[in-house]
Amino acid sequence: MPRIIVLRLDASSPPDLVRLKRVLTDRIPTATLDDHRAWSRRLGAMAEGVLVAGLGLLALVTSATILSVVFATRAAVATNRTVVEVLHFVGARDGFIAAQFQRHFLKVGAQGGAIGGGAAALLFLAVSFLPGLATGMEPDAPSVLTWLQPGLWGYAGILLAVLLASGVTALTSRITVYRTLRMIQ
Repeated sequence: MPRIIVLRLDASSPPDLVRLKRVLTDRIPTATLDDHRAWSRRLGAMAEGVLVAGLGLLALVTSATILSVVFATRAAVATNRTVVEVLHFVGARDGFIAAQFQRHFLKVGAQGGAIGGGAAALLFLAVSFLPGLATGMEPDAPSVLTWLQPGLWGYAGILLAVLLASGVTALTSRITVYRTLRMIQ
């Protein structure tokens, strides 16, 4: 009949697990010693894989955002090409023209970021109020959804993401307008 023996070890004097395993298998040939190191390493490797996949997805979303802004800026410049050309030929500096587009796309980027950031914050806030899911059924037992409670730093991160999205949108539009203006000359 199989039996499981659970040992609680003193952290100040850790045992020699290799020797313990050898003594155990010498006395009981069918016995096994599981110290959870292999399981813990696999779990750590899986967590690192999820982190790398998340960073990869973040890079893809950032690239898609930048490309969207580039195409939207080109479309806006193309739509207003005659106005841009007249401004350019009457002596308006490229910086002035680019600033007009940058201001517009900064506003659009801020609005989009605020909508997305607000939705994320509301989702996290709503999850934190779900009964039994956010804190678990027992006060000391964490739940599966505990990680969805970002805390103050998480909300600050959402705000930083909104500001970053706005800045990237404005900078990308400015660079795109400058490149477009070079083609006009």
